[in-house]
Amino acid sequence: MKLDLVIPTLNRHSKLMNCIRSIERTRLEEDDMVLHIYFSRVEEFNDFPVKKPWLKTYLLEKYRASSFWNSHLKVMKADAMCYLNDDVEFIDDTIDKIFLNFVYYFKDYDGVIGLNQYNLPKNQAVSSAFGVIGKKFADRFPDRKVFCEEYHRFYLDFEMGLFANKLNKFKFCEDCKIIHHHPAFEQNKVDSTHMNVRKWLSKDRETFIKRQKAGLLWGETFNHLKKE
Repeated sequence: MKLDLVIPTLNRHSKLMNCIRSIERTRLEEDDMVLHIYFSRVEEFNDFPVKKPWLKTYLLEKYRASSFWNSHLKVMKADAMCYLNDDVEFIDDTIDKIFLNFVYYFKDYDGVIGLNQYNLPKNQAVSSAFGVIGKKFADRFPDRKVFCEEYHRFYLDFEMGLFANKLNKFKFCEDCKIIHHHPAFEQNKVDSTHMNVRKWLSKDRETFIKRQKAGLLWGETFNHLKKE
């Protein structure tokens, strides 16, 4: 199995470096994984100090979460994509467990596994917030647009999880543990990036509610809301 780990980042050098170090500690020795980091600021991209054969960096012109993830899936050569944030941390043998679990549950790569944000309250952690999407699961979507592009930052992973669950193609993996240094639960982690992202919450929540009321589920149909 070949795996792409994908991280978009903005103004979070320390958090990003912590994440990279945790991946390097836990990654498998075989040539089975590539870490892709997408920078939103040219200064960060140009000054990034880490050079590894298993790490690739890119510069993003514009960032909209849904279309960003879809764009990587469209060009992905790996068997699966692990979608992450720059403020997560891998522990122990997490990456090993990701490989073991994914191949066990979806050996044909037709499925999604959810990662366990085990430091967060279980009743507040979305099971599909971070996960791994197999290429065959992505292939059922036109241009591999797994995420509904009506969303900016929120609910895209949740709606994708709803569809995967409906197909019985989703498995939440308790033992695939990550630490999510979420500012909502760690007040000292609040930063400008977090505040910038939160401004999209109410709009995306409204979009989700409207899509639910209209009976729309991305993947089951590929319809968008009618313009009012």
